[in-house]
Amino acid sequence: MTSFPPSSRLASEALGTALLVATVVGSGTMADRLTTDTALALLANTLATGAILVVLITILGADFRRSLQSGRVAGFRAAP
Repeated sequence: MTSFPPSSRLASEALGTALLVATVVGSGTMADRLTTDTALALLANTLATGAILVVLITILGADFRRSLQSGRVAGFRAAP
């Protein structure tokens, strides 16, 4: 596996997180403005979130192990 410099990894993590947050917040806002039906708004938000996760994981190869990454940065090690 190719090892990328930390700055590149940090930039890709930030971009992936920004895309995911923008999708979730944007779909929630859009659903809230389009309908007063709470169930339909939640369905729209769920579908949009699922779609962006499919794109990020399958197409872009994203790895969503934030807690593990954060722990490694903080200096924690996995138990043997």
